[in-house]
Amino acid sequence: MTERLALENISFAQFVKAQLGLFVKTREQLQEERNTAYEEGYEEAKAEFEITVPCSICHKPITIKPNSNLHKAVIRDQGNWYHMSCKKP
Repeated sequence: MTERLALENISFAQFVKAQLGLFVKTREQLQEERNTAYEEGYEEAKAEFEITVPCSICHKPITIKPNSNLHKAVIRDQGNWYHMSCKKP
């Protein structure tokens, strides 16, 4: 029986549920659901809390991580922001 469990990649509890005719998800299915939920939650949080300011040189957005010192400065002040790669020496 343990060989069958190993081959099917299911736990003993899942095996018992399958024998009783109950729906059983494999570990891969459960992990896929966790990954999907994490990605969806991450994107929702990113959309709500991410701050972007336009680069004053190339006008593309600069993404600022929440709770960083720069994040606090952007909230406190509005300035002439630019990418370090856009700044001419």
